[in-house]
Amino acid sequence: MYCKNCGREITEGSATCPGCGAAQDSYGVAHNTIQGASQQSSGMAIASIVLGAVGLVLAWLLAILGYILGGIGLALGLVAMSKCRYDKKCLVGVILSAITLGFALTNSILGVMLVL
Repeated sequence: MYCKNCGREITEGSATCPGCGAAQDSYGVAHNTIQGASQQSSGMAIASIVLGAVGLVLAWLLAILGYILGGIGLALGLVAMSKCRYDKKCLVGVILSAITLGFALTNSILGVMLVL
């Protein structure tokens, strides 16, 4: 474990740093792990939003791209949502990706109807 103030190596569970005297977190490593998971889920949520938005545009041009991008965006958004339940970015990514899948399906149906 390292001091959060000076970076000096200290014994696990120390309340203060012997070098600088700064108080240490009692949760140490667990806090860093939770913070890292939150950042990871935030990145997945942003990726879900981007894939949903790009897929939304491409779904009208080529339905297969809408299915692929919408599906990946939906999966990323749902995984991010399971890790961070109250993040609005996760919800926006899931909704955009679901709309993208709907547009891709509509494009496919219209294409079949025009051929018939």
